Amino acid sequence: MNITSIFEWILLSSSMTSVLVILILLVKSVLKDKIGAGWHYSIWFLMILKLTIPYAPTSAFSVFNLIPLFTRSTSLTKDGSLGIIDGLEVMEVSQEKVAFFGETLLGRSIERFGESSIILFHKISDKTNFLNVLAVFWLSGCMILLLRAILYNLQLYRKITKESSYHTGDVYHILDECKKVMGIGEDIPLILTEHVQMPALFGFIKPKILIPTALFGRLSKDDFKYIMLHELSHLKRKDILVNWIIFLLQTLHWFNPILRYGFKRMKQDCEVACDTKALSYIEVDEYKNYGYTIINLLKVFSKPCWIPGLTGLLTDKNHVKRRIHMICRLEQPSWKYKVISICLVVMIAVTGFTNAEMKMGVNEDTLSSREKAAIFSEMKTGIKGKGLIITLNQTPKTEHIQLMIEELVRVRAAAISINDIRIMDPTDVKSDENGLHIKSRYFTAPYTVKAVGHPNTLRSEINEPKGSVIHLYRSGVDFSIESMQDIFIPKEYTIIENLLSLI
Repeated sequence: MNITSIFEWILLSSSMTSVLVILILLVKSVLKDKIGAGWHYSIWFLMILKLTIPYAPTSAFSVFNLIPLFTRSTSLTKDGSLGIIDGLEVMEVSQEKVAFFGETLLGRSIERFGESSIILFHKISDKTNFLNVLAVFWLSGCMILLLRAILYNLQLYRKITKESSYHTGDVYHILDECKKVMGIGEDIPLILTEHVQMPALFGFIKPKILIPTALFGRLSKDDFKYIMLHELSHLKRKDILVNWIIFLLQTLHWFNPILRYGFKRMKQDCEVACDTKALSYIEVDEYKNYGYTIINLLKVFSKPCWIPGLTGLLTDKNHVKRRIHMICRLEQPSWKYKVISICLVVMIAVTGFTNAEMKMGVNEDTLSSREKAAIFSEMKTGIKGKGLIITLNQTPKTEHIQLMIEELVRVRAAAISINDIRIMDPTDVKSDENGLHIKSRYFTAPYTVKAVGHPNTLRSEINEPKGSVIHLYRSGVDFSIESMQDIFIPKEYTIIENLLSLI
């Protein structure tokens, strides 16, 4: 697997997860204060899972069934070796071979169609080169972001190791009391330093609590108590680990503004959930004082920044308003909204986390493992073999052309195309008064339907008494059918190639 293949997978994963993020934001905007902070935060892990798991189950309820771009790509995600299906050769196709097939198979009468096929493949080759450049640019951005974060954390670690940890004093005793209340037995060094701009928990394996020296003399003992409860809540919830996972995913998808916004909202919801955890260890009449502590910190540190190795109490000022609002209105959601929350999470998981159902030109259940491997492979490359070429000189009705595709699928045609566009499903083709809509493209007559398979079997199926040929004849469509020993059907282009072909 090369860098371009990885980049294609990243683009596909990024675009599909963007749809999931939009679903999550819609649900959160409807529920707002109706569900607890924990639910608001937990729902974002569907986004994390979608980005980290390379395979997701298919579902008839998936939202991606409504997006043809994703529907067509589902069958392209599996890989297999090249093989033979009932004497049909599956092969890698080069630009020169396409030109050869175009000139020899299509013949002089439709030579112009063959030439256009050659031009199409030249365009795809150009777009592929462009995709290679984009892949290098993407990788460069990832490396810059990753190296910057690693260097910053290493520099901070070196500076912190030179600082002395405090085991005496009021602030240390406050930390010790908070650990007892929260049931934390491990030793957590308390370090006063000038190298951070806000109170923070630093380190995943051996965590430390960092307190800026600028806070001493400006905050009360209660303020330090609330700070310790918040940072220890981050420790109990393993938020530093989650932060690193978010950072790595954000680095891989740095080009996607929707995901960047999703990660930002997730980090904000993490802080609110952490507030809720910290508030569970204090009395209700202290909630407002906890909120005032956040406000007091903002007076000292007006521009907090997010760093993957740190978890701090502060976020940006706009989000602090929401946190104060949530703190003042903190209450346990009713059982009714808990049930609604569970149902909505399941709904999002089913519709947004699953992939579109696979659409193939054959019945997958009837195929052997070798046949499946060959078919999945030829979807990515191309297939040649004997079969039929059906030329339609007028535009057929939608039901008639779809019936023809269904008939060819029924007798296990290895591949089907119209005007050299691979057809995976009858609904990929629709007609109007002037032409055919084939997937995302539009054509006018004439149309060339190719089907690779046993010519006699294919011809017999479409010539049935209630078959598509009879319907075409009765509707006045001029057509011809020809058996061929060598038919070539191009590969099904990936989402990325389809998008690039529009540039």
